Amino acid sequence: MASRSTQAGAQLVGVVLVIGLVLLTLKWMLITAAILVVPFGIWWVWDHGRSSRSAKAVRDRESAARLRRLELESRATVDAAGGCG
Repeated sequence: MASRSTQAGAQLVGVVLVIGLVLLTLKWMLITAAILVVPFGIWWVWDHGRSSRSAKAVRDRESAARLRRLELESRATVDAAGGCG
């Protein structure tokens, strides 16, 4: 009977160790993910905002150039000889 009790105790200890190992691994993965997500998340937000501002600046410059060209074309005249005046 002592051997049966010892065997049950050993199984219980084994199960507790396996559960502890699984929980330890899960905890390690979550901590590692948090450590990596925070700086890379901040970097992504900063980079995304910077590229959005850059794209908006390019669109604004192109729009201004287009408006300037339209203004110049509207002022252009052609004289009777076919030259620009």
